[in-house]
Amino acid sequence: IGIFDGTPMSGGEGMGQCGKLPHVDDLPEDGVVIAAIHAALAMKQAGAPTMRPAAPKPALDMPADLRAALDAVPAAAAAFAGFPPSGQREYVEWALEAKQVATRERRIATTVAQCAEGKRRYWAMAGR
Repeated sequence: IGIFDGTPMSGGEGMGQCGKLPHVDDLPEDGVVIAAIHAALAMKQAGAPTMRPAAPKPALDMPADLRAALDAVPAAAAAFAGFPPSGQREYVEWALEAKQVATRERRIATTVAQCAEGKRRYWAMAGR
């Protein structure tokens, strides 16, 4: 529901309940915007959720070639099993997205090497 006027939010037509705003003159008047900010703050202080929770992604089937490569290196298999579902999904999706066999094989080899070291897919960006 729109906080400016209580109408349902628009379906992809620009900025939610404001619609498309090609010019600054199309914004609601200052009093309306200020009232909307106060209403949003009151909702937040009352504990209203600020965003809808994302629907969980369905589980991906483990490709047989990735499973075999991980199982061949017990440390890699153990680390992979210890990753949260999102961490496992990152590696599985990366392998599945490869368009060429050679690329997929390289990605699986990299996955095994990184997992053997306990590294998640985006380990180099951790802590940034």
